[in-house]
Amino acid sequence: MRKIVNILVIGILCSGGLSGCIGIPSSSDGDANDGQEADTILEDRIAELEAALFSANSTIEWKETEIEILLSEVHSLRMSVDGTLESLYLSLQSDYQNLSSYSYTANQSLLSLEAQLSNEIALREELRERWAERPLKDMSNVRLSYANLQGADLSRTNLTGAQLYESNLIQANISRSNLSFTDLSYSMLGGADLSHSDLTDSYLYSANMGGANLEYASLYGAYVVGLSLVNANLYGANLTDVEFYGVGWGNTICPDGTNSDDNGDTCENNI
Repeated sequence: MRKIVNILVIGILCSGGLSGCIGIPSSSDGDANDGQEADTILEDRIAELEAALFSANSTIEWKETEIEILLSEVHSLRMSVDGTLESLYLSLQSDYQNLSSYSYTANQSLLSLEAQLSNEIALREELRERWAERPLKDMSNVRLSYANLQGADLSRTNLTGAQLYESNLIQANISRSNLSFTDLSYSMLGGADLSHSDLTDSYLYSANMGGANLEYASLYGAYVVGLSLVNANLYGANLTDVEFYGVGWGNTICPDGTNSDDNGDTCENNI
């Protein structure tokens, strides 16, 4: 760049000297004084141009220094960015590997849990089949009137003809039992589980079965005068030949799955 400036200055000098644009008369037009004056003007012009050249060279050097500094900063910034990107890439690659390893471990754990669950389900089914096949406990014709059997496990029990008059059977488990011809008058069976039980021809006068589970139970021909079935579940129950005198209904699930509250506060027509 300095060479370009020097060439421009020399060009200006040559142009000025040849064309007379700086006001110097030719030697043929003046005397010796005029020649001296022209030399002085030329020297002053040369001095001005040299000063301008020096200033331009100084400016060029300063700009070149600035350019070098900027190039150095750009290089440093590029190295920093490249290093940061490389570090970030390596970090992301490490995170991906860790996540892949964790995903594999989680999948293996899930497969193991699924296998355990399958084994647990199979075991429960086997135990259920064994439980269903076991014989009923024989308590036929037993006399347990006024007995406190709250929460008792009487499931799969033969209670045919038993006397359970005014007994406390609240929350008792009497599922899959035979209670045919059993006297349960005035007994308290609130919340008891009587699902799949046989109450054929049982005597349920004024008994309280509020909240009891009677799903798929058979009440064929049972005597239910004054029986309370508020909040009871009779889904799938057999109520054939049952005469509903004075039965208490309320939010009762009928055998067909409807609610007594939607059937005129009764399940008599939804059996």
